[in-house]
Amino acid sequence: MTVRPATFAILGAALFATLPLTGCYTNSPTLFETANDTYTYESIASRPINVDLVDTRDGTIFFSMKVPVGKQLSFNFQETGGDDPVYRPSRMTWAVMENGTAFGSLSNVLSAPPRHARRIDLSFRKPGEYAPEPVQAPMRPQQPGTPEETAVQSTGPTPNAKRLYN
Repeated sequence: MTVRPATFAILGAALFATLPLTGCYTNSPTLFETANDTYTYESIASRPINVDLVDTRDGTIFFSMKVPVGKQLSFNFQETGGDDPVYRPSRMTWAVMENGTAFGSLSNVLSAPPRHARRIDLSFRKPGEYAPEPVQAPMRPQQPGTPEETAVQSTGPTPNAKRLYN
């Protein structure tokens, strides 16, 4: 029995179409940035970002975050599940992750205004902020306490070294 290429195409399309139904979605800012009402904004050293979500009915900010440099804010809206059927019928799930995270779960929940009454405002902070170095980053040579410096200090002068000064 041979499987035709058209069968693979149909199966692939069906699988891709069912991913949003299972709760799996992408947080990648380059791949389907606004698919299924999911938005992702990365903050980098040359462009630190602030995200404000505004209720357009009265101009109040219902969510605000200064996204740390080296992190991304991802959020998603579902039109049901809010705590108030009139003013906040939608549910927003969100998370802050490392930049470049393509898939993940949004574990924080917030009630939000309906689709027609919310706006995303982006602003940028002054460039120059830096993300802290990861704990597992290797030590740089010639920093106090590096193995290279400790080894040189413990061996003393080289026996065949020439003196340049008297």
